Amino acid sequence: MIGTKFGIAGAVAVLVVAITPALVHADPTAQTCSGPYGRGQWMITMSTPKDTKSIELKDAGDLALVLRTADGWQPAEIPSNPLVALSQSRVAATASSHLVVYIAKSSTNADITPDLRENWSRNSQRRSGTVDSSQADYQGYPSWYQRVRGANQLDDGTVCCIDEEAHREIAVRTATNSYLITVHSFTRSPDQNSGCNPIPSQDDFDSGAAQTRNGLTFNNL
Repeated sequence: MIGTKFGIAGAVAVLVVAITPALVHADPTAQTCSGPYGRGQWMITMSTPKDTKSIELKDAGDLALVLRTADGWQPAEIPSNPLVALSQSRVAATASSHLVVYIAKSSTNADITPDLRENWSRNSQRRSGTVDSSQADYQGYPSWYQRVRGANQLDDGTVCCIDEEAHREIAVRTATNSYLITVHSFTRSPDQNSGCNPIPSQDDFDSGAAQTRNGLTFNNL
């Protein structure tokens, strides 16, 4: 299944996504997996600009963030993990989605845009499993976005699980500070112990992708 590993500021954060040829043509009635998995791999690296530090939302006094609550997404929460600024969940009968927001603040007030552009260049090669990929600005700020889909299958080609992850990075400069905002979500089966059944619906995947792509608003910038 798709795995995610985030490090602290200054360390490399890697998203590893399983890729298969049957990615888009999975049978939603696939039975519980009991054998070995055949998989490919996709990797995305998260920007980690030098001289930045992960901060809590309360430490970004000139940066107010709002996550929309449409389409079943619950109100955002401030988690106990100090490296995560905000978290949000959406639970449906066929899927569980979770979204996190990270804020990295430059200690030198340097422009983070070059780091973001460099990271986009590293991640911009299209491969199997890339559903959407864009370098378009977001609310007037430099940004990039990717949506990737992964599937696990048995050696006989039977698809067992389909997951999706979406990722957005935004370089935001206020009058006094420079920030890198990272929004990341994953959507998968609500019960990972049942062989990933039911497989999430296309609407579930689209909801996770849309929330990551444009669900965040800067309400005082």
